Amino acid sequence: MIVNPWTVSCLSLDALSSGVGLAALALGAKQLAVITAGRSEESGESTAREEDHLYLLFWLGAVFLVMRFLAWPLFYLSLHSIVDEVIGAMCIFGTRNLLPTLTRVIELIKPLLFYCGLVWLILFRLERFDCKAGQNKKGRITSLLLLIVCLVVGLVESTGSVILWIMTDPELAVSCCTTITDIPSRFTVWVPQALFGPGFSS
Repeated sequence: MIVNPWTVSCLSLDALSSGVGLAALALGAKQLAVITAGRSEESGESTAREEDHLYLLFWLGAVFLVMRFLAWPLFYLSLHSIVDEVIGAMCIFGTRNLLPTLTRVIELIKPLLFYCGLVWLILFRLERFDCKAGQNKKGRITSLLLLIVCLVVGLVESTGSVILWIMTDPELAVSCCTTITDIPSRFTVWVPQALFGPGFSS
C-alpha cells in the first residue's frame, strides 16, 4: 500500500462506509421480509415500530450514499497523490494502470451508484407522501428493493476501493499515455524520414 494522507483518508472512508452499508443492507433485508410477509392484524404499536425502522433505514442509506458521493472526488485526488510514487506514471492515467481492471470497474460503478441513489431518494420521498396509515405496500416494497440494489452496488464499489488501496504497490511499473511516443520504431518517426530522406535529424 502507498501510504499518504490522501490514500489513508480514502481507505478509511471506504472501510467506514462499507460497515454502514452492511448494517443498512441487513436492516433493509429484514424490513423487506417483514413487509412482504404481511400481518393478519396491525396495531398502532407495530405500525409505529415499522415506521421507526423505515426512518432508521432511510438515514442509514442516506449516510451511506453521501459517504460514497464524497469518496468519488477523493478517489481521483488519491490517484493523483501517488503519481510521483509509481514508476512510469506521469498523471492519473498512469496510476489507473496499477490495477486497471479493478480501477475501471470502480470508475463505472461510481456514476451508476450516483444516479440509482438519486432515484431512490426521490422514490422514497414520493412513497412517503403517498403513504397513509401504513398503506401503499407496493410502493414501499419498490423503494426498499431499490435501496437494497443501491446498497449492494455501493458495497461492491467500496470493497473494491479498499482492495485497490491495499494492493497498490510503488514497485509496480506502469505504462502511461505517452508510452507510444517513446517507441523508437513508431510510425510517426517514419513520416519525416520519408519526407526529408535518411539525412533527417530528429
